[in-house]
Amino acid sequence: MQLCFCPAKAKSRRLELTLSFSDVARRTSMSYHAVRNWEMGISAPRPSSLRALAAALECQPADLCELAQAAEPKAAA
Repeated sequence: MQLCFCPAKAKSRRLELTLSFSDVARRTSMSYHAVRNWEMGISAPRPSSLRALAAALECQPADLCELAQAAEPKAAA
């Protein structure tokens, strides 16, 4: 199991705070498109960006993550 960024949690927290993508982009010093892509699941923030995103959303980085099982290697045929 590993901790992975969860776009839905970021979106939920952003909406809870009534912030726009632009608001979050300004708070994180990231681009609008970067913030949008994270929330849409197109890309995931790097650890330093995740910390900035969490600060912008007034929460902890772990609040924007979920546990995910690591993919198991395929058995040889």
